[in-house]
Amino acid sequence: MVAGESHGSHADRWTCDVIKLTASPPLVQILLAGTLLTRTAFFMVWPFLAVILLRDFHLSPSQVGSILAGASVAGNLMGFYFGNLSDRFGRRNIMIAGCVGSVVAFMALATAQSVFWYSLGAVLVGLCRSAIETPGSALISEAIEEQAARELAFHARYFLANVGGAIGPLMGFMLGLAAQQTTFFLTALTYLVFAGALVIGFRQARENVSPHAKEEARLSNVISTLRGDHGFLMLIIASFLAYAAYAQVDSTLVQYLNLTGGKEGVGLVTALVATNGLTIIVFQFPLLRLLRAYDLYVRIYAGLTLFIAGFVSYVFLPVNSYPGWILGTWPIAWPLAACEAAISAR
Repeated sequence: MVAGESHGSHADRWTCDVIKLTASPPLVQILLAGTLLTRTAFFMVWPFLAVILLRDFHLSPSQVGSILAGASVAGNLMGFYFGNLSDRFGRRNIMIAGCVGSVVAFMALATAQSVFWYSLGAVLVGLCRSAIETPGSALISEAIEEQAARELAFHARYFLANVGGAIGPLMGFMLGLAAQQTTFFLTALTYLVFAGALVIGFRQARENVSPHAKEEARLSNVISTLRGDHGFLMLIIASFLAYAAYAQVDSTLVQYLNLTGGKEGVGLVTALVATNGLTIIVFQFPLLRLLRAYDLYVRIYAGLTLFIAGFVSYVFLPVNSYPGWILGTWPIAWPLAACEAAISAR
């Protein structure tokens, strides 16, 4: 009887969460749907970018690493600045510009015949991703007042991004689209659809920008605030370092497995990227409920401990150990997204 009641209680809470999301503002729903659409198309080919550069452009591993690192660093560094720009000029303008820029970037990647244009396209992808995601986080915070509902929306956003991260590589691999340069056309199309949906959404729910927003959000004022809030500054630095480490999965690890794994390299990369997404799909919300009673800092420390353990396991794994690589990826997958969702909601 107790077990039945417990099961019913969990089902009721899940139903309540779904109702809360469907009752969220239309712009938030568009943002969530757009996240699923664009991330699915994105992950059909982006994890195999290193493979394309090695195979089609005959670059050295260090050159490939430099291009991918440039894309990652550009996005992470500029994310803070794009958030500042959206405070000054409105979420709508920056997010739509990010979508249009993404269309241009992926079209460039689909048609590039030289390393220069390919590199430029990759860096532009990183920049435009930040131009969409950072204002998008601010949009959720502003649109949903209740903290529990707001945190749920953030977790749903990361959940849907990882649904795309799980099914995108598998769809690309099964359809023969993985590691094909022309797949970037499909990704460009999804961002064009997302841009159109945002235009309609913002037209129906007009954004109110404070007349003093430009002055309040000046970069000099933001820097002054950071100087006075060392805790927040350390959080930004720690987040940058964590994402710099996570970027190794997209660049260094992909190259290593492709160069040493032979013909099975692309298949193993697909399995790891899918594992990364599936882990969050399966465990994110159950772990969220399990850890909700614990302090935010306890959750952060626990997540980062697992994050470190996953990378340490990579050091000792033989390249032909499929189960080992998949198990090593599990503790890397969910902590970063779970921690960022909880922090963003606050």
